[in-house]
Amino acid sequence: MPEFIRAIGIYYRSELNAIKKSGVQLQPVYEAFSNAWESIIERFSKEKLRHGKIRMEFHYTMGLFQDDAENQTAALDKIIIIDNG
Repeated sequence: MPEFIRAIGIYYRSELNAIKKSGVQLQPVYEAFSNAWESIIERFSKEKLRHGKIRMEFHYTMGLFQDDAENQTAALDKIIIIDNG
């Protein structure tokens, strides 16, 4: 019979800091999309999977002065991921 490890009194902040994070900047987007996809798979049967929806919004902010050559690049402001799973 398998045994499970029991942990009492774990200081989660310390444990989470020990986990190595990916250096890829879009890793959180991948994780959020994966979570949305998994929730859709759990909610809808294989035959109705086409009813699942994931919407991804990327919001950008332009420079303060659009005529200013230095501020012509847009900065990513926020990412919103919505699913119906």
